[in-house]
Amino acid sequence: MLTSLGAALPSGLAANDLSMAPPDPDPADLAFRFMQARTAAQTAGLRRPLAVAAVIVVLGLAAHLGLAVVDALALGRMASSAHDTAQAALDRVMPGVELTPDVAPVLARLAPAAPQAQQGTFLPLMAEVSDILAAEGVGITFQRLGWRAEDDALSLVVIAAGLADLQALQQLLQSRGFAVQSGAATAGDGGATVDMTIRKTTP
Repeated sequence: MLTSLGAALPSGLAANDLSMAPPDPDPADLAFRFMQARTAAQTAGLRRPLAVAAVIVVLGLAAHLGLAVVDALALGRMASSAHDTAQAALDRVMPGVELTPDVAPVLARLAPAAPQAQQGTFLPLMAEVSDILAAEGVGITFQRLGWRAEDDALSLVVIAAGLADLQALQQLLQSRGFAVQSGAATAGDGGATVDMTIRKTTP
C-alpha cells in the first residue's frame, strides 16, 4: 500500500495517509551530503593512478638496485684482476712477498738505495801537499795545476828560484810519504821550471 505524506492522492488509489503525522526522517538520509559523494567519487578515481604510480616507483627502485649490484660485482672482478696482475708483477722481482693494501713496505724495498757519497782523493791530496809547503816555507809557484783521475795524481808545473829548490821540494815530499815524478827541468832568468806528478803512496 502507498503511504501519503503530503496532499491527498486520487480517490482511486488506496493509500495510508500520514500527512498529519509524518514519520521522522531516516538518519542515513540526513547524513547524506552531495559534497561527500563527490569526494568519495574523486578518491575512487585517484586510487588507480596512485596504484599505478606506486608500482612504477617500486619497479624503478628494483631496477636501480639491480644495476647497483651488477656494478658492484663488476668492480669487484676488476679489482681482483688488478690485484692478481700486480701480484704477478711483484712475484717476478720479490718472490714470496704478498701484496697488501699497505704498499709502503713493498715500495720501500723496491726503491733504489740512496747512493753513498764518496769522497774524492783530489782535495785531501792537494790540502796535504799545501799544508806541507806552507809549514816548510817553500818558495815555489804553481804555474799549472791538474788532476789525473786514472791514477789519483796531481799534475803540476812548478816554478822555483833555481834547480836546487825544485830538487829540495821533491825530496821534501818524498820524505812525507809522497811518490814524486819530475820531468826535465829548465832554468832561465825567471827561475827554474819542472813538470811534477805527485801521488800518495800506499802505506
